[in-house]
Amino acid sequence: MKLMRQVREFAEMNDFKTEWDIRLPSSMVDPLVGLILKRAAKQLRVVQEDLAEVVGCDLRTDRAHLLVEELAELFEGMAERDIIETSDGLADLAYVVAGTAATFGLPLDALCDEVHASNMSKDFGEHKPVKGDRYFAPDIRRVLETNMTLRSQR
Repeated sequence: MKLMRQVREFAEMNDFKTEWDIRLPSSMVDPLVGLILKRAAKQLRVVQEDLAEVVGCDLRTDRAHLLVEELAELFEGMAERDIIETSDGLADLAYVVAGTAATFGLPLDALCDEVHASNMSKDFGEHKPVKGDRYFAPDIRRVLETNMTLRSQR
């Protein structure tokens, strides 16, 4: 699967972290973070239950239900510092994101490339990237128009 290979190769994200020397703040190791992640996961489960009531009615709610479910799983694994559950949740989420893009006919590879290029155009501010002089916003419309035209020509 081309997309999943590219997700695995999305080490370009490391370019971004390396470029800006982003490090985890000390607050990330604070036990409070676990509580916050647990609370966020619990809130996501409520949203998941709400979406479950309309699953099968619309592709948007079907995909949203899956995305919320996997994000909650990821947060739960992170809250428990469980690398297996975190990895599973992250992989499941990536898989559902790819499936959602396919469901809606969106060129996820090209969209990710465009967003990555935009993120790399940011300047480094105080502890985080900022939109400076060399920043450019991702041109999502162009990516969609280009890729939809290519797809329709096949």
